[in-house]
Amino acid sequence: MRRLSGVFLAVVLCGAISTPASAQQDSWKNQWYWGAQAGTLIYSTATQSNELAFDFGFDWLITGDRVGMRLGFDQVLFADGTTGAVPDASSAGGLRVVTFTSMQRWQGELYGMTKAGPLQVAMAGGFAIQHVTNAEPTGSFASPQGEEALRRVIDDASSKAFFSIGVAARWLFAERWAAIGKYQYMPKGNDFLITSGQHAITGGISYALTVASEQVTTER
Repeated sequence: MRRLSGVFLAVVLCGAISTPASAQQDSWKNQWYWGAQAGTLIYSTATQSNELAFDFGFDWLITGDRVGMRLGFDQVLFADGTTGAVPDASSAGGLRVVTFTSMQRWQGELYGMTKAGPLQVAMAGGFAIQHVTNAEPTGSFASPQGEEALRRVIDDASSKAFFSIGVAARWLFAERWAAIGKYQYMPKGNDFLITSGQHAITGGISYALTVASEQVTTER
């Protein structure tokens, strides 16, 4: 995280020094930004507390005058040996330990942005769908039917939809380039392998490929 923060700060400072402020004032409006980001996800499961996972992904941000819409995809990589648990009456303690190392997140958010300028702060709110892609039960089973039934329970506990809130800071360090740092929170979900609220801290960069709308100068 320290290295990531250092790279993000260096990009911001270099852009602020090299680019005139007048070129940045309105360049963020009505744009389609394509970006990539990486950082850390903080989470807990039924068997582990306050763990860290590597979180990286890509997104698409459409900006208006004071609002924006963001669509994103993230891949989360958990450390080897990450475990959770699901209910299982045939196991000791009524829980079956489950291992997993990968999760995907699809999300959509609305941004409320500050006024024009090279530095913007945005409040974000939306939804996220998360899916643990490789959850596997541990131990043995008394019958194939029992294993099949448990795998259905694991499948149900591997996917969940969440509301999300967050705050982001964007620095426009060139006419089409922006660096971004973001904090996102997703509350605890019932019957999910991740049993706590989730905290995602990421930093990245984006580029405006095209404008999102054309200026209209005549009255209708």
